[in-house]
Amino acid sequence: MRFVTFHVQTEAAHPHLRIDHAHYLQLLELMVRSVRRFHPAASVTVLTDAVTDLSALRVPVSREVHPVDAGALMLSRARAQWAHLQRHGLPEPLLFLDTDMLVNADLSTLPAIHAFDVALTVREHRQMPINGGFLLLNNADPPRGLGFFQRYLRAFEHQAHDAGRAAWYGDQHALAAAVASETDARLLMLPCARYNHTPGNRIRKMRRPRHDTAVLHFKGDRKRLMPIYWYAHLAGLPPVLGLSWWAVRALVARIQRRLRV
Repeated sequence: MRFVTFHVQTEAAHPHLRIDHAHYLQLLELMVRSVRRFHPAASVTVLTDAVTDLSALRVPVSREVHPVDAGALMLSRARAQWAHLQRHGLPEPLLFLDTDMLVNADLSTLPAIHAFDVALTVREHRQMPINGGFLLLNNADPPRGLGFFQRYLRAFEHQAHDAGRAAWYGDQHALAAAVASETDARLLMLPCARYNHTPGNRIRKMRRPRHDTAVLHFKGDRKRLMPIYWYAHLAGLPPVLGLSWWAVRALVARIQRRLRV
């Protein structure tokens, strides 16, 4: 299974993003480490632009450069994903996932036990029932999966001018439209509760492992909780030691920031 994510260094930050580029790279690094914890041989590709600096990453990734419009990041992401698919095809299952996610289980069993071309995660949300942070394309019948993605991108480009959707959330509206009109690809609708879970926005929610959750999504302010869960449950340390190690690192980082000021 291949894993592909998207990250660019831009001042056109997400409305819920309150961390700088250096901190976001730390989250990206944890995401890659979580992938490799459950998929040791997996390749991870970062779709980005020509100027984004990824040199601080301490994990091996493949960098793939694409044109990016800072004012239309989500549309740029979808176009970069489509270009990646055109370039590499689907020789194996491919998962597009957000950088603020932690893989928390082996995902390679999904193509083994389900007959599908595209897997998406759904939730109870009237306007955006499908979250765009998890999009899995199977290689059982590549033309079907590729055809769905192309139709999704066309829907996105068609509605991108509406209410600034090219910048944010347009992917989720376009995915819903593509699913509603799909007649060819076999779709597997997975519950967000297990495959795209948003944890509670409290440090105490990170104390216990989520064995029932395959992917955790640290949206918005929850990004500060992502390292806590990693060190407590995925870094290979006893939970108490992992939490202590995170606390020490957080304290040191805070002191360093104050000294720079």
